[in-house]
Amino acid sequence: MVVSANEYGSFSGKFTLPQDKLNGQFTLQSKDQMTFQTFRVEEYKRPKFYVEFEKLKGTYKINDDIHLSGFAKAYAGNNVDGAQVKYRVVREARFPYPWLFWRGWWPRTEPQEITHGETQTNAEGKFEIPFKALPDLKLDSKNEPVFDYKIYADITDINGEVRSGQEMVSVGYKSLMLNANIPERLPSGELNSLNITTQNLAGAFEKANVKVIITRLKPENRLLRNRYWERPDLFVMTKEAYVKNFPNDIYDNENEPRTWEKALTVLEQTGTTDSTGKFKLNKSNFNLGYYSIEITTKDKDGNEVKDIKYVEIYAHNQKVPTYPQYLFTQKPNSVEPGQTAKIEIGSSADNLFVIQSIKKKGLTYQFIKLNKQVKDFNFSATEADRGGYGVNYMFVKNNRVFESNNIISVPWSNKDLKLEYTTFREKTLPGAEEKWTVKISGNKNEKVAAEMLAGMYDASLDQFYPHRWNKPALWYHFYNSIQLNTNRNFISANALNQNELKVENKRYRKIYDQIFDFGRFGRTFADILNSPDLMRSIEEEEAVIVGYGKAKRVAMAAPNAKMEADVAAPAPMLETGVAAGNEKKEVQEPTPEPKEIQIRKNFNETAFFFPDLKTDKDGNISFSFTMPEALTRWKFQALAHTKELAMVYSSKEIVTQKN
Repeated sequence: MVVSANEYGSFSGKFTLPQDKLNGQFTLQSKDQMTFQTFRVEEYKRPKFYVEFEKLKGTYKINDDIHLSGFAKAYAGNNVDGAQVKYRVVREARFPYPWLFWRGWWPRTEPQEITHGETQTNAEGKFEIPFKALPDLKLDSKNEPVFDYKIYADITDINGEVRSGQEMVSVGYKSLMLNANIPERLPSGELNSLNITTQNLAGAFEKANVKVIITRLKPENRLLRNRYWERPDLFVMTKEAYVKNFPNDIYDNENEPRTWEKALTVLEQTGTTDSTGKFKLNKSNFNLGYYSIEITTKDKDGNEVKDIKYVEIYAHNQKVPTYPQYLFTQKPNSVEPGQTAKIEIGSSADNLFVIQSIKKKGLTYQFIKLNKQVKDFNFSATEADRGGYGVNYMFVKNNRVFESNNIISVPWSNKDLKLEYTTFREKTLPGAEEKWTVKISGNKNEKVAAEMLAGMYDASLDQFYPHRWNKPALWYHFYNSIQLNTNRNFISANALNQNELKVENKRYRKIYDQIFDFGRFGRTFADILNSPDLMRSIEEEEAVIVGYGKAKRVAMAAPNAKMEADVAAPAPMLETGVAAGNEKKEVQEPTPEPKEIQIRKNFNETAFFFPDLKTDKDGNISFSFTMPEALTRWKFQALAHTKELAMVYSSKEIVTQKN
């Protein structure tokens, strides 16, 4: 297929798939094989319904009886009743509070099925799955495990179509979860509020009274190197002897803030959580240093729920690190051209010669000296720096390599567009005439000239394979690769002696039509495929017979035809009697002319595909189409771009339903 690009650099075309090929993955690629796109060709039937679960309300704990509700609903909007439901419940465990584990490991757990069964959907398409929240008794309750019960349901409707759904219910020994989301490092003056969330195990907000205690810690005063091995569980030397012989190494766990001595409690405060999660502190001027933040509350049964976080308070202009450490770096923020990014690097070690590497179009080096201090470095950003660039710091001290990789992020914000829906309906009639309008503008709301690709298809197909258009990755992005190879002092590799001699074998036997033996007196697959019996059965499947009688919805499908219609029964004969003396005369009213039935014919899976819609002078794009007549949910996609390849993607859903 030969195509030509338009003024926007895009092209479109169409082709017919060959019918004599196997199903599977196909590839559409350019002649130079540098650009390609894969797609799948399968034999399938469009899904008629989907399965969803209702969110579980209330709070539950271990050994409670739980009843989870779900429903099966057709894409046309009607309920799926009388469908068979097969379900199973699988339990998994997790541990939400890492501070409970001293060694940094969690007990091993395996998924386990705790129940299974069958039920049916009711007239509203609903079903209920009951199970008991059984715990894993091998796990100690003091570690506060949370058990996730994963419910899998397979639903078969009266036509034999099977759809599946999945939901998860979380239950623990405590009915409340408390989580504090606090950065590990904060500038001085910015610890003025905490982000505290209190939720039930289903993830819904639960109001709670909390107590906050902030304590200053006394860090280890030695400068420590990280271990090459795991923390030992047996010690053959005392700490004093170990430190004397290995002054730069960790003895036990004295490098971990949770083991540091509590020096001073600087704040105690109580309050109530809200749905925003913001908890205002009565104090914000904390001194530089390391702090523990302990938050406690109680669930409805009086069980204590707690979370502990550790935070370092630093200053942008501080001269030395807040506690002994070989290397710390304050990462830069994302900047726009014309702005300046700042990186802070510091160390408690003396007499350091640091290599600073900057990678833009090339690689430049600079040598910096650090002596128990913190230094700031500023980096500018220009239009040429869009996509970002890298800054690396590396030094050697006490036979160890210390390295910090940083990215100066300068995003391609000038390549972003905005898409606004001016006219759009989320629900319409099958076969309706539609006209939609969207507006395209630049990232600063300026007017732009753009081209848009728009398409819409039956969203039920996403059950087989989720699909969306992706903005192509056309613009350079820096991914940090400034790393000096310091771990290849001793390496090994395998050598392979490979014979590249190619020998052609041109002897073939064509036996493909004999692979399938149907047990029909030696008849091959090709014989049966062309047999009169098979051809007659195909013809019978394609025949559609319409009769009169009981009102009935008819839906028939054959390889080459699709039909769905409402067939109305003729009106019954009316009998009336008139008395005149002793005579009785029966009067037969004439049968009214039957109304013409509007048979829906357009059941296309694709509503439309418009590859080259253009904006007007105001940035608007309008397009018209006729909705297919299938009762389902549709997925609309739009991908717009300018000649400068600024882009935007958007997606919405629309439902076709009868009044």
